[in-house]
Amino acid sequence: LDSRVKRWRLIDPPAASSTDQEKPKAKKGDSGHLLEEMSAWEGFTGWVQAFAMHPTEGLATAGDSFGSLRCADVRTEKPADRWSVAAAHDGWIRALAHSHDGSHLFSGGRDGVLRRWDSNNGKPLGECRLEQDLYAIAVSPDGTRIAVADALSKVHLIDAATFTRCSTFPVDEMFILSRMQEVGGIRALHFNKDGTRILAMGCKPASGGFVEASPRIIPISVADGSLGEGWKVSTGKDGFVLDMQTHPSGAHLIAVSGQPGTGRLVLFSPDKTEPSHSDTTPPN
Repeated sequence: LDSRVKRWRLIDPPAASSTDQEKPKAKKGDSGHLLEEMSAWEGFTGWVQAFAMHPTEGLATAGDSFGSLRCADVRTEKPADRWSVAAAHDGWIRALAHSHDGSHLFSGGRDGVLRRWDSNNGKPLGECRLEQDLYAIAVSPDGTRIAVADALSKVHLIDAATFTRCSTFPVDEMFILSRMQEVGGIRALHFNKDGTRILAMGCKPASGGFVEASPRIIPISVADGSLGEGWKVSTGKDGFVLDMQTHPSGAHLIAVSGQPGTGRLVLFSPDKTEPSHSDTTPPN
């Protein structure tokens, strides 16, 4: 919300100079590495929520709540814009994703438009209008499909060649209309390795107001939109699944956040739908 992207240099833990030098007591999960603050990437016009790293180069792209889209080389001591688009979207940019070869960038947000850009210069390469507020974007392993999720918990499949919508899959349990409040929405998307399924991430909301909701991950068949059995992320009301990162081994790390004091990090071993580890020490 301070309109900038902060950068940190990861430094190996210092070696003890003598056997009797006391080492600082490590906290749970602390690797002992140090973080050295570097100069920030500044100049955004609002909240910076959308962020994506180029798959092969040290280029970062970020979008803010005023619709500004910028790309910079973040390997330099002071980040300098490679290119920028002041009004890439009408309002908040919520999601960014690169094609696997890094040549294209996809962006979506509050205006309900999915746009494609040339990653090298920011030139617009097409758009697909999807009506609703867009929360998440994922690219299929073969690059032929782009999946986009919206605030009404629908997943849209976009043909990468024609950049048109080819199908829409609703995930009804992740959305309710409660006392005129639209509650829910799919917050993250992830293709499986062979591209046959999409994992839709969000929650099963119980009511409006304070969102006391069960975090959910629902697999969707790309072939026909049928929904598989959901992953057991948590038995409590921890809120939304907000992000997933996948290890090369096939393990998944899930971030869940909701009301103050709730939330967790959840680790799934490869090919498992129940967590092998859950950590509630960093709530919210």
